[in-house]
Order: sequence, then structure tokens, then C-alpha cells
Amino acid sequence: MYQRLVVILGCLGPGVLMGCGSAAEEQPRRPGATVSRASLSDEGPPPRECGEDGVCDDGETPEKCPLDCDAPDPFCGDGRCDGSESHQTCPLDCAASVPFCGDGLCDGAESHQVCPVDCDAPTPGVCGNDGVCDEGESHETCPLDCDGPA
Repeated sequence: MYQRLVVILGCLGPGVLMGCGSAAEEQPRRPGATVSRASLSDEGPPPRECGEDGVCDDGETPEKCPLDCDAPDPFCGDGRCDGSESHQTCPLDCAASVPFCGDGLCDGAESHQVCPVDCDAPTPGVCGNDGVCDEGESHETCPLDCDGPA
């Protein structure tokens, strides 16, 4: 056991004694002293863009400093289509979308026959005048919607 311990310590000794760098490079420190970030490089700590103190100072924006600056409430005309805005309620922020079945609007070539999700069923006896011959419409009652006999 004693011989193994001597061998292990003997092998560790040269590696421990070699160390990393010379003793002349080390600067003495007081016991309990800490190394500051500034002393780790010649440049010092990088400048902080945000104070992170809850105050939106000059140069700080909600995008760069969300901990300091609150984002403004969305409003029509802020350049973003968000919240409850749509093309109908705020065309300044929201571009017109291509109509599609399921968008909640009965427009374009939609009718109750092709898109019942968006378009209500026509009232019997009333023409939609949308160029589509809906259920309950005929050429006699709705000539704008239904073609005549061939």
C-alpha cells in the first residue's frame, strides 16, 4: 500500500510542480480579495445598452430594452396589424387579404352553396344578386343569378 501511494504521488508531483506559467506572472492578492471583471481584460466590461433599472432612459426602446421600456398599446396607424385590427377596422395597418372560404366574410365568388361557413343561406324568395344561382332561386325569380332555359 505504501509503495503504491509513493508511486502515485511521485507521478503527480512533476505535473503539479510544472503548473501553468511562471510564478513571476502571478500578481499577489490579499486574502479574501476578488478579481473584478475590469481586471480580466484591458478593455474592461462591455458597455450596457440598457440600464435594466425599470426606467426607460434616452436611447432605450421597448425593442432593445424590454425590462426598462413598456411597449405602447397597439393602435390603428402604428404600422402593425395586431390585436383586434383587421383590414376592415384598420386598413392603414392591415393589408387586404385575398378572400378565402373560412375568413368570416362572404365576398368574392363565395355563396352559401360554395362556402356556407362564411355565407348565410339565402332567404327563400329573395335574390342574392351575386351571380350565383343559390338554393331557392330560379331564372324566373332571380334572373341576375340564374341562367334562363337554353
